Amino acid sequence: MNPRFCKVAILGVETTPLKETFRGMIRKEDVRATEKDRVEIYKSFRPGDIVLARVISLGDAQSYLLSTAENELGVVFARSEAGLLNYFFFRIKNRYTLIVRYRVLIRS
Repeated sequence: MNPRFCKVAILGVETTPLKETFRGMIRKEDVRATEKDRVEIYKSFRPGDIVLARVISLGDAQSYLLSTAENELGVVFARSEAGLLNYFFFRIKNRYTLIVRYRVLIRS
């Protein structure tokens, strides 16, 4: 991890766990969709976090480029000194306007 990007191990694709891990990288500009210049990698990700991300390109020969710049993407499980924190994304859809909103619920 450095101020420009975070290296990750890809453990699965959608609902399928991989037999071996692949290398990935989340660049500073791919962490969120807005205020990209204010992103601080060390505040967004920590070693041991489980992250839900989207592959945006193959990157170089050694790793995939990933993005968490969507509402439903980001840290799913975070490790702290006190233990593991569990984050759940809750999807709310208005039945009249069909607008979908996402909320993050935290369980510890």
